[in-house]
Amino acid sequence: MSDEEKSRAFRGLFVVNFMISLGFGIIDPFFPVYAVHAGATGFHIALIFSAYAVAKMIMSPLTGWWSDHRGRHNLIIAGLCIYLTVSAGYLLTPGPIALIVLRILQGIGAALVRPISLAFIGDMALARREARSMGTFDISFYSAQAIGPIIGGLVKDVAGFPGIFLSLSALCLLSLLVAVLFTMISSPHMPDNADRKPSHQSVPGTDSTLIGLSGFILTRAFSIALFTIFIPIFMYEYLKLTGLEMGIVMGSGTVITTLLLRPMGSISDKLNRRRLVIIGGSMTALLTFCLPLAQSFSQLLALSVAIGIFRVVSLPASSALLVQEGNLHGMGLTMGIFNGAMNFGTVLAPLAGGFALGFFGIKAIFYGAAILGLAGIVFFCFCTADRIPNRYYTERYRDTEVNMASGM
Repeated sequence: MSDEEKSRAFRGLFVVNFMISLGFGIIDPFFPVYAVHAGATGFHIALIFSAYAVAKMIMSPLTGWWSDHRGRHNLIIAGLCIYLTVSAGYLLTPGPIALIVLRILQGIGAALVRPISLAFIGDMALARREARSMGTFDISFYSAQAIGPIIGGLVKDVAGFPGIFLSLSALCLLSLLVAVLFTMISSPHMPDNADRKPSHQSVPGTDSTLIGLSGFILTRAFSIALFTIFIPIFMYEYLKLTGLEMGIVMGSGTVITTLLLRPMGSISDKLNRRRLVIIGGSMTALLTFCLPLAQSFSQLLALSVAIGIFRVVSLPASSALLVQEGNLHGMGLTMGIFNGAMNFGTVLAPLAGGFALGFFGIKAIFYGAAILGLAGIVFFCFCTADRIPNRYYTERYRDTEVNMASGM
C-alpha cells in the first residue's frame, strides 16, 4: 500500500468513525426514554443495554481474527450495513423484544467496525509513530462524543424521536458511502493487511503483555462506565447542580481528552510508553477516589478536567503498545481481544455499581472504582515487567529506525 493510499484510507476511516460515533452520540442520552416510550420495563431496559455490550464483547475477538485472515474492507462494509439496518429499525418504534434484537445486531455491527478500523490504522502506523497515529484517529471518536449529546438535544427539541433516528440513519448511510469510496483501495489480488504480517505468531492467551493491557483496559472501561452512569446522580442528589452545570462537568473531560490526543500521541512516541500508562492510570484512579469528596461545582469540574488530562496520558501510549502486540499476534485479533476486554468492563460496571449503590451508597461506587483502577495498574505492571523494551523490533522495525536515524 502506497503512502497516498494509506493517507486516503486514514482519512476515510477517520470520517467513518466520526460519523458513526456522532450518530450514536446523538441518540445515546435519549435511548432509555425512547425504550420506555416503546413499552420497556426496567427488566427490558437492563437487557437492552447489556445485550449490546455482551454481543460486542463476544464478537470483537472473532471478527478481529477473521479480518486477519480474510481482509478488513468487506467486514467494515458489512458492519456499516448492519448499522444502517439497525438505525432504520429504530425508526419503526419497535417493542421491547425487537429493541433487544436490534441492540444485539448493533453490538455485532460495532464489533465489525470499531476494532477492525483500529486494526487497519495499526497496519498503517509506522514504527515509533504508533501513538501519534492512534491518538490522531481517536480524535474522531472523542470529538463526536463531545458534541453528539448537544446536537441530539437540539434535534430532539425540534423534531422529537423521529428526528433523532433520522439523523442516525443519515449518518450511517453517509459513513457507508464514505467507506465504499475511500477505504476500498487495495489491489484486488492482495488482502488489505498483507503488507504487514506479524514477524511470528504466538498464542495471545500466553502473552503476558497483552494480558496486562487487557486487564488495564477492563478496569479503565469499568471506571468510565461508572462515572457516566452514577456521577449525574451524585451531582443531582448531593451537590444540587443545575442541568447546565451537570452537562459541563460531564463534557469537560471528553473535550480535554480530544484536544490533547494528538500532542500526547507525539510525546508517547518519544517517551517510555509503559511508564506513561502507569502514570496516567494511577493518577486517574487517585482522582476518581477524590470525586465523592467534592463539595461544589468548581471542585467537581476541576476533578473532571484533571481526569481527562491523565486519561489522555495513558490512552495513546496504551494504543501504541497494542499496535506493537498486533504485529506479533495479528492486528485484528489483538484489537478484538482488547475491545472485548473493554466491553466486559462495560458490562460489569452497571451490575457492580447497582449493587454498591443499594448496599453502601453512591460514594462507595467511586471509591471502589478507584481501588479497582489501581489494581488494574498493578496487574499491568506485573504482566509487563521487563518485557516491553526492545521486544517488538522485528526486522521491519529495525529497518525503519535505521532509515529515520540516517535521515532517509
